[in-house]
Amino acid sequence: MGWLRTTSAPRRFELVGVRHWCEHLAGLLGSIDSAHNYEAIEIRRLPGVRPRGSTVVRVGFRPGALTLRGIAFDLAWAMTVPRSRRLTYWIGTDVAHTNDEAEVHDIRRRWRRHLAGRSACGAPWFVDELARAGITAEAVRFPYGTVGADPEWIDWPDRFQVSIYLPANKPEFYGSEVLLALADATPDIHYLVFGTAAVADRPNIEHCGYVDDLVHALSRTVAHLRLSEHDAIAGTVRDALSIGRYVLFGYELPGVTMVDVRDPLEIADHLRRIKAQFDAGELEANRQGLDFAAAMEPSRDAAALAEWITRAS
Repeated sequence: MGWLRTTSAPRRFELVGVRHWCEHLAGLLGSIDSAHNYEAIEIRRLPGVRPRGSTVVRVGFRPGALTLRGIAFDLAWAMTVPRSRRLTYWIGTDVAHTNDEAEVHDIRRRWRRHLAGRSACGAPWFVDELARAGITAEAVRFPYGTVGADPEWIDWPDRFQVSIYLPANKPEFYGSEVLLALADATPDIHYLVFGTAAVADRPNIEHCGYVDDLVHALSRTVAHLRLSEHDAIAGTVRDALSIGRYVLFGYELPGVTMVDVRDPLEIADHLRRIKAQFDAGELEANRQGLDFAAAMEPSRDAAALAEWITRAS
């Protein structure tokens, strides 16, 4: 639980949904000095929600899922939380699955809107994706706390290396097959793979596995690949930008090179260009990326989310 100081008519709000992200948000929201009129943030399982006097924020668990768990959750949500107190904060996978089902019967679309209540989403491109599914949402950037980086980590390593994060769950979704094609197309570039995915061996691929301090690990590299098929403003993107690394990603952001994440030839061309500048001693830190990472300060983004909750409730 996190506590927010207030001066008048304090109210409570409750987070339900994907527990990991509820805990993440509660920690950041509870750490800010606030004039947002809340006395407490609580994380609850849906049967334990007490909506009288509370606003309930649904996090990461999409309305309208046609699974047994989804249907049970939606029914409990509809019976427990009055429509006037329903807020939904869309954060990533929930958007992707909803977007996959955008073409559904109008009755189901209305039911999904009814369940969602008022909506915000954690990345700007989610606004259009949700609109296609009949959901009107406001972009409110997802708060994320990048580990504080040692200023020395901004300096380049001695060797040009490229990093990618590949989790064991759905590695192809994050670009494992594209990485192999890249490694074959650019034998002079060394790739560091962070995460526990199993990836075929190549002479220029190094399997690093899980690392405790990803930002420090990223300082060994010059560029970072985020090749996920669908994403928010990913944590590894923020971490890499926070130390001035060059990032190739499927979305347009300050300091990021937007690429087709399924086109290894396009990605290879960008990496060769960056490497040529590095080898010539002409490559400077990604200053635009550094500035953007600084602008995503977690307490500022948490305050913006608290402000949205205040306005929407």
